[in-house]
Amino acid sequence: MITVRRRGSEAHEEWIAVAAGEVVTGFHEDTHYEIRPEPTTLRVFVDDVELLAASGWFQWCPRFYAGQVRVDVLDASGAQSTYCLTISPTAKKADDDKFAEIIEAIRTFDQTLLGGVSAATLAFGNTGRAGIHADHVLLARLRLYGHEFLGAVAALARSPHQKLSADRQMLPLARARRLHPTALREHKLSTLLSGTSLAVDQLDTIQVHAWTSTPTVDTPANRVLLGLLKRFRATLTALRERVAALRLGDSQDEQGTRLHRRIALLDHLESRVTQLIQHHPFNAVKAGAAGSSGLTQIAAQPAYNRAYRLGCAAMASRVEGDQSLDQLHVSPSWGIYETWCFLQVVACFEQLLGIKLTPSRSKVVNAQLAFHVPLSSGHLMEVLFQAKFPAADPHTDRLGWSISRERVPDILIVVYNDTTCRSLILDAKWRSGRANVLEAMESAHIYHDSLRLRRGSATERPSHCILLLPGASDVESLGELDFIHTHGVGAIAEFLPHGAGVAFLSDLFKKWLSPLHS
Repeated sequence: MITVRRRGSEAHEEWIAVAAGEVVTGFHEDTHYEIRPEPTTLRVFVDDVELLAASGWFQWCPRFYAGQVRVDVLDASGAQSTYCLTISPTAKKADDDKFAEIIEAIRTFDQTLLGGVSAATLAFGNTGRAGIHADHVLLARLRLYGHEFLGAVAALARSPHQKLSADRQMLPLARARRLHPTALREHKLSTLLSGTSLAVDQLDTIQVHAWTSTPTVDTPANRVLLGLLKRFRATLTALRERVAALRLGDSQDEQGTRLHRRIALLDHLESRVTQLIQHHPFNAVKAGAAGSSGLTQIAAQPAYNRAYRLGCAAMASRVEGDQSLDQLHVSPSWGIYETWCFLQVVACFEQLLGIKLTPSRSKVVNAQLAFHVPLSSGHLMEVLFQAKFPAADPHTDRLGWSISRERVPDILIVVYNDTTCRSLILDAKWRSGRANVLEAMESAHIYHDSLRLRRGSATERPSHCILLLPGASDVESLGELDFIHTHGVGAIAEFLPHGAGVAFLSDLFKKWLSPLHS
């Protein structure tokens, strides 16, 4: 068991008890906690990151992520216990119900957009397609199913599937039960069958070709399982190379803090699978595909069927599906919020225009996601997510560029025709509090000053650069329309499902599009 409480709050906070395997709620991001294992524990890991101990308690602060977090506790003998804590967003930003609506909206559109590298996990299925964090998904599934798969194979290896092999060999006549057709060519046997007498003591000298049967484990089912074990080992080897080289796609510093635990996991799995391959029954199985007959045999035997399903699940990197089976890593809460804001903007334009926006490839700048729609005015509108404005001079063949370094605003709305181009920037900020909001306004000023779009002979800056904030307004002037129109920057608060900020942004879009029809 472990107990957890907020740090520095001895007089106000009680210890929360967490049993092994239990999922406990009530924890929040960006909050400092103390973890006290019972009995005395040598080491505590949160998502493979070892915690520091002070006076027997371990210090932990979940940063900006929300979901289930795995806590591994190792005692003096090396035995491990696992606990699950559910982290919620800070109440000033979004309550659990609002954040659940954000998650569900992204799931409905494309679950792969939820995938990420934070310590938090959410439930996913294993059909569909892989996301951009396939290696992290693979690592998580190897941890979830790898040991169970190898354990299932080891159990069935103690009583493996067998068949009787039919072989032809020379046997004394007295031992032969079923003669091979070529046995009739034997002269002594022909003499016996023709009725010619033979001495009794000569019967034992007659050798004939006969069918014999012996048990063998070289069956289609075992061949399929051997192939699965070899593929499992190859998957471990390839992933270990990428883990050791810190090539999983996120911060190398973050990967470095998790490196030892990840390598130890993969090495242990590789050692176990190698032992299985080298011992009975798989060392007596011929390599090679067994075809549909092997899968048919596996489907007919519950132990083999279970092992096969676990092996396939351990190597799956797909993250879609109606059945939520696996806890997989997701983006930080601010990344999830950015994605939802983009989907909300697309939905807002679809409602205003009465037409669906179509996925496309942008002509303006590269982007992670791009949608477009032709307007009745003859203009084309594009809505882009994570639009990359390259650092370039005005001679670039793209419509957009940055006069300083590369810039990547969260959401770009651009309307253009052959001669004109207008744009609006929205930047989602998972922030709350006056000081944090004012600090976040820096990005609005940078985008407004540095980004350029060209059409024909005209070069334009974004007309507005506006922050989208989940919480209540702490700097009300930033959200006033007069302020936004006067300065070209501002912030919209309460931009959450059913929040006042959604209606405010819709009204702003109406006013922004109105000059196109004048």
